[in-house]
Amino acid sequence: MTNKPSARALLAKAVYVNKTAAEYHADKSALGRSGLWAFHERRRQYAAEYIDHNNPAKLVTKQMDIGSLAHIGLLEPEKFPRQYAIFPSDVLDKKGNETTNDAENFRARHEARGKIVLKQKEFDVVAAMVDSVREKLGSWGWLKVAAKREQVIYWTDPETGIPCKTMVDWLIESSATAFILDFKTTGDANPSAFKYRIEDGGLWLQDAHYSDGVSLKTGKPVEFYFIVCETKFPHVCSIQALEDDDRKAATDSRRKLLTDLAACLKSDDFSEPWEHKIIKHRLKPSSYV
Repeated sequence: MTNKPSARALLAKAVYVNKTAAEYHADKSALGRSGLWAFHERRRQYAAEYIDHNNPAKLVTKQMDIGSLAHIGLLEPEKFPRQYAIFPSDVLDKKGNETTNDAENFRARHEARGKIVLKQKEFDVVAAMVDSVREKLGSWGWLKVAAKREQVIYWTDPETGIPCKTMVDWLIESSATAFILDFKTTGDANPSAFKYRIEDGGLWLQDAHYSDGVSLKTGKPVEFYFIVCETKFPHVCSIQALEDDDRKAATDSRRKLLTDLAACLKSDDFSEPWEHKIIKHRLKPSSYV
């Protein structure tokens, strides 16, 4: 598919910005995919998190740690050795669990330094995932092509004036096309399973949002690919993408979301449309059985 930017869109200012991942995620002054998806899901929740800034801290799970460390291992290999700490076996209990004071102190000490703390078997999963992705990229020749990694882009949406941002995992520019490779960790890389994550988790919006920023910056049509790797053995890696008509639908849906968000920002009204109506439900017959 060719997401060719319009002449008007090319007038929008899009720039590469040098930010760390932490700095990028902490910046709420511009709209990323996560913010736009939050607005899609619940407008009042978006206002609480991105305007009032009174949302509770998000819990970090073990799977999130493994995914984050795998990203670093793939995208920033030079920084990788300094980003983690592995529990020594002698600080864990006899079953290998983190129940001891020594384990608690080890975690606290290294997390205070900004490191991801994990067990050896969890690190082995990270290493296997990185190897699997690199093998897949190598089979397509992408490891030999010059690329920008974790590239932050800021731009102003030309239709609404909303400041936008994105951080692209892997950006390759040819003379005619820009290629986005976005890495996802998952429990099941089977296309039939990952499809539901694209649909229900809003990854269709990620394609549309990232592609807009990249097309504005490069002035080129964009191809977007998910590089999907399993967190469980044998850590299968696959390349998946949206069909052209779905990319077009995602682009149109994102445009409507931006328009609706601009209206909410102008009116300072983030109520849901259904709050102002009487909603009647038609139940399925089996409800009464």
